[in-house]
Amino acid sequence: MFHEYLYQEVTNLREKLARLEREMQSQTWFKKLQALMGVIGKIRESLDLETIFKITATEVRQLLNADRVAVYRFLPESDWNEGEVVSEDVLPQYSPSLGAKVHDHCFGEQFAANYAKGYVQAVSDIYKARLSPCHLRILKRFQIRANLVVPLLQGQHLWGLLCIHSCGQPRDWQEDEIEFAKQVGEHLAIAIYQAELHSQTQRQLVEIERTQQQLRESEKRYHQILDSIADMVLVKGPQSKIVWANKVFRDYYGMTEEQLQGIVDAPFNNPDYTLQYIQDDTFVFETGQTLAIPEEPVVRHDGEVRLFSTVKTPIRNEDGLVTMTVGVSRDMTERKQAEEAVKASETKYRSLVETSQDMIWSVDAIGCYTFVNPAVKYIYGYEPEEMLGRPFSDFVTPEQSQKDLEVFGRLLTGELVFQHESTQIASDGSIKHLMFNAIALYDETGNVLGTTGTATDITDRKRAEEALQEANAQLERRVEARTAELRQTFAALTASEAKFRTIAATIPGSLFQFCCRDGVWLVDYISDRVFDITGVTAAEMMGDINTFISRVHPEDLDGYIASINE
Repeated sequence: MFHEYLYQEVTNLREKLARLEREMQSQTWFKKLQALMGVIGKIRESLDLETIFKITATEVRQLLNADRVAVYRFLPESDWNEGEVVSEDVLPQYSPSLGAKVHDHCFGEQFAANYAKGYVQAVSDIYKARLSPCHLRILKRFQIRANLVVPLLQGQHLWGLLCIHSCGQPRDWQEDEIEFAKQVGEHLAIAIYQAELHSQTQRQLVEIERTQQQLRESEKRYHQILDSIADMVLVKGPQSKIVWANKVFRDYYGMTEEQLQGIVDAPFNNPDYTLQYIQDDTFVFETGQTLAIPEEPVVRHDGEVRLFSTVKTPIRNEDGLVTMTVGVSRDMTERKQAEEAVKASETKYRSLVETSQDMIWSVDAIGCYTFVNPAVKYIYGYEPEEMLGRPFSDFVTPEQSQKDLEVFGRLLTGELVFQHESTQIASDGSIKHLMFNAIALYDETGNVLGTTGTATDITDRKRAEEALQEANAQLERRVEARTAELRQTFAALTASEAKFRTIAATIPGSLFQFCCRDGVWLVDYISDRVFDITGVTAAEMMGDINTFISRVHPEDLDGYIASINE
């Protein structure tokens, strides 16, 4: 009975002992689970990688009573042969490894693939684990004696390692410690992923904000640039609605940017014009082609209609779809008016050139005709086409050629030539006299292209001048002959007068002659003997007829006058 009782007591004791062990294991596991959840909770509280690493290293080292816990990260694109210790918690008596760079080509070649599949390494004593020399050398570098390594995975990508070290002595790693490390590693990997994703998101947000700020600044800068140009710029969206317009456009329409937003066109514009704008916008939107509009009318805010030359271009998004159009319009009203004026002027000029009786011509830098007007038909007898391309010297007399070449040389130096007379040869061989006016022709850079000018046919004038010169020569000859005759006559008269004076001086009385000039009687001649008769000189008598009459006896005066009248 006693044996049975003893057996029963032993059995009960064993059951109590087993129950107590189970309760103790349950409490221990619960405590470890609490510790694990505490670590995981702290890890998940932050999205900052440095904080996560520090919490993990500190908590794990303390809970597992390890000498060092380090977070090791592989460098991107190193094929797991290089890495860096990015965080650690280590007892003071051991050398820190934070920031240490590690190059281990053995790891990338031999172990990376296994760790990527979730392999966990637990080494109780590095000197008894038969490790490779390169691996053993690295562990000794950091004073490691026992090593527990858990992979940190991002999916199937091996991001890094969670390393738990015993530095002072060997250590047998327990299953619950290994499991604990694995659980921490898994949650640490998740936290790393979330933190990096958050960091990447933050960087992207910063980059997006920076890009948006740059876009705003760029848009503002482009708007300022577009506001400063003289052309109208108009951006339109779907349904031809205005998105933005530059200052020139706003001023032309007399509307603000807010007033233009979302409308198709100004209400004061001609409906037919607006309809054409919409059709043009639709064409660009649907075809994606640039549309050039040579001329389109646009009503200004004051009612004036002006003409614009417009180019409408599609604006595409990243997918290549047309989302907007931009139109650039240049006011061509004045240019159009100028073109019409030029056309009218050209018509008038062409008419003047074609009907001018003077030759209008141009030659190149070597003296060949590049243009002659129809007047050459009447001057030279050539059709204009017959003279083009030929040097001007072909139409000059040999005696004139050297003179004209010298004048042409002066023209090419920039000298102006006016009223230069040249002797030319017509198609029938006759001689033509022309008077040239000419200037040099230049291109936009100031290089001499040739010369141009006019030539007047002065052949008839030259002939008239020659005839006048001949007539003058004949007249001079006649004057010379007549002068000789007059000289002979004057000599004869002088001789006759000398004879007459000799007779007048020898006769006893005085000779005199009267004449009537413009109704007035004058003493034209009286001989010097009158002084002997009257005591008055001949000069006094010829100066005043009354002096002569006063010397006639009163009784003889009437008879004397009667005889004069007879």
